[in-house]
Amino acid sequence: MLDLQLLCENQEAVTENCRNRGIDVDVAAIVSLREQRSRLITDGDALRRQQKETSSQIPKEADAAKKQALIAQGKELRQQVAANEADLKEIESRLRDEQSRVPHMTHPDAPVSRDPDGSVTLRTSGEAPKCEFK
Repeated sequence: MLDLQLLCENQEAVTENCRNRGIDVDVAAIVSLREQRSRLITDGDALRRQQKETSSQIPKEADAAKKQALIAQGKELRQQVAANEADLKEIESRLRDEQSRVPHMTHPDAPVSRDPDGSVTLRTSGEAPKCEFK
């Protein structure tokens, strides 16, 4: 599987390589999924930070009404964190599936052809073994 960073930094070359190999892969969709994943990670970190701050304020709060409001806010943040993690898991799965469809890059000197007649024999070594069937 190609490195995600390499794939995103060389979109045109990867797209052309896929086209030359006859494989239909949407490289732009992979880049978009990567951006969504990054956004979800950042949002999840911010939500967890807020949740931790809210949790630390609960024991310090003397007013019962404010304490209940902090507890409710903590529960809401916990639900948002869970939803964010579920979305992140789904995006990462889709990203991994799409990324696994991208073939490795071919050597620049390799001939581009889809039929066997387009291939070039560079050298031959040894002889093919003779098989006799009885």
